[in-house]
Amino acid sequence: MNLVTENEKRLLQRIAQLEQEKRQIDLRRHEEKQRMDDDLFALEIDNQEKQEKIDKLEKELEKTKQKCQMKVLEEALNLLVSSQYQTDHSDVSHKTRELMNELEEATRRSSLCFHENARLKEANDQLRAELSSLRVQQREVDRTRKMQQVRQEKLESRNTRFSPYDPIRNHEYKNKRVDLAISELRKIAGQEDPTQLVNDALKKMGKQYNLTTKLTDYEGFLFYHDAHMTRESYSKMRRSLKKKKLVNPFPPLNAIIKMELKHGPTQIYEIKQHLIDKKEGSGKKLVISAEMKDVKEFLIGRLQELATSGKLIFDACTGEKIWLAVTGDKGGEEFKLSLAIGNMNSPNSCYSLIPVGVFNDEESAENISRFIPNVVEQLNILKEVKLVVNGEEKVFEVVQFLCGDLKNLYEMVGHQGACSKYHCLFCYLDEKGQIKNYKKGTARAMRSEEGYVEDSMRASTRKNANQNHARRNVKLHSHFVFSNIKLANVIPPSLHILMGISQKYAFNRLLRLAREMDNRSGKELQKTKLATERKEKAKIIELEKDVSDLTEHLEFLLKISRVVLKFRNKMVDGSDDDGEGSCEANWCFYRDKEMSDVEQRLVECGNCDNYFHGACAGAWSQEAWERAKSAQGDFFCFRCTRTSEENINKQILQDVDEMKEDVDVLEKELQKEKESYENRLKAVGGHLETTKLLESAWRSLGADISAWQQNFVGNHVMKLLDPA
Repeated sequence: MNLVTENEKRLLQRIAQLEQEKRQIDLRRHEEKQRMDDDLFALEIDNQEKQEKIDKLEKELEKTKQKCQMKVLEEALNLLVSSQYQTDHSDVSHKTRELMNELEEATRRSSLCFHENARLKEANDQLRAELSSLRVQQREVDRTRKMQQVRQEKLESRNTRFSPYDPIRNHEYKNKRVDLAISELRKIAGQEDPTQLVNDALKKMGKQYNLTTKLTDYEGFLFYHDAHMTRESYSKMRRSLKKKKLVNPFPPLNAIIKMELKHGPTQIYEIKQHLIDKKEGSGKKLVISAEMKDVKEFLIGRLQELATSGKLIFDACTGEKIWLAVTGDKGGEEFKLSLAIGNMNSPNSCYSLIPVGVFNDEESAENISRFIPNVVEQLNILKEVKLVVNGEEKVFEVVQFLCGDLKNLYEMVGHQGACSKYHCLFCYLDEKGQIKNYKKGTARAMRSEEGYVEDSMRASTRKNANQNHARRNVKLHSHFVFSNIKLANVIPPSLHILMGISQKYAFNRLLRLAREMDNRSGKELQKTKLATERKEKAKIIELEKDVSDLTEHLEFLLKISRVVLKFRNKMVDGSDDDGEGSCEANWCFYRDKEMSDVEQRLVECGNCDNYFHGACAGAWSQEAWERAKSAQGDFFCFRCTRTSEENINKQILQDVDEMKEDVDVLEKELQKEKESYENRLKAVGGHLETTKLLESAWRSLGADISAWQQNFVGNHVMKLLDPA
């Protein structure tokens, strides 16, 4: 302990000494920089003064030059004046005569020039007149040529005989005619892009010829409903056509709404608009609802039609009663509530379904009571109907059933859903067991209408703080939406149940068997592609990290081997930061620039108690290098182990070779794992031979598996389960 304390003190002293030296060096550097800045400022001041002196001398030189020129001119003038006085009278007379002669000659030449200019001006005016006449003639020629060209074009147009376009079958000739039409359209439009002209022409042709370029409001109304569109989807379609600059044949949405009010069966349905708050709390949302005005009257009319045609059936099941199924489902953006007549051979046919309410919002008991309350109230008071059967008027009791998917059933009775603890609609089972553990006849505590009411009113207690469990997953203050429907008449979706059982215990098993046959990796497949990908990808990532770590450590060993070679050959390339102050090794590898980016990890020799860099003390393996990071474990320097320079070189070369082999082995393992991973993904995804053969066999029976959900729709399940 004392030894450790002494070493710590020495180390702290050394650190303090180094910090003091660093502060002194920083101070000297700051003083030197300040001195250089002062010298630079003095030089700039000196240069500025010299430049001012140069500018002043240049100005004085310019003034001196001007003075010298003035002096020369004055001397020349004095010389002329003196020479003028020295000239005698005879010379003056002679010069005067010469000047008079020159003046007369100049006057004569000026007169000749004046006459010549007058002649040239006259000739120029004549040429201008001739040029103007030629221009007039040229315009006449151009106009004549243009008229001839127009007449020629008209003549050619009259002589051009095109065969009717519609019967043409030759695609090449058709393309030529189309190109000619586009060329003419460009000429008429006066621009390269005749799109707007074509659109306007098409609109006008739609009025004058049998060319339909825009649907009437009524045609748009029929298209809107035939395509089962909503307000939002219709508006989105129109916006997309406009954005892509396509001809929009559809009338505006306001026209569709007007057609609905005009042509819709308003005597049967009542259409309302509800402006409600969005769930996100960002603005309002418009909900459109339609509900049948008189459900009983319409139902009696439909039942009477069936009775008159002999299609209304009363058998041992129905007795002398009318079976009526209330079913709801959300398709797209709209929820639809319908009635199905059970006294028929095909109760689920479209003719047997009577739509009584529709709205474009989420499927929930609250929304049904909110948007189509009149329909709910009418169904809750519908007890009997009066029909004429076989010429006799009778009163038939109406027995209502609740049908639909599980979500609809849970919503209508006020249950929280299939994922809750007490998930069953009909009993208080609080666990989800497997079919293999089911025992027929096992007693269960059954739910009832009264039980639903009692559970909905339960509050949390101290013993059971979870309100959902206290109410056994019945919604608080909920009730049966349709009060005439008893719990015993809530019918589970048999088709959905059949689809789930057959998918899980038949189709999925066949798929898994086919994929296992396609799996050539020798490893077990996960149930889903996602699970396989996660598990195998994690292993690949781990291997990639190991390869990266080994490669990084190999580079570390290669640097040491190169530095060792430099020490042996006395060719060390000195580093600015050699770290010698804390390493006692003879060969401190950090003296070379090669090691400048390698972390300096200090360790203490367990024998001589001196400090060394881990790299300089032989901590070269991954484990030893990692221990050197925290200075844990025993380390011994080369001096204490009596390792010669020759043996240091041999040891580092041996470690490099071993590390290269380890990297090579791990890279091969990683490549093999990647290939196996790809094979398993293809097998699980159903992209290999056996799975494709199985899917082909299913298609031959008229069933096509969903590529995304990997299951079948109800009709396809029935085809596969058909014993014929």
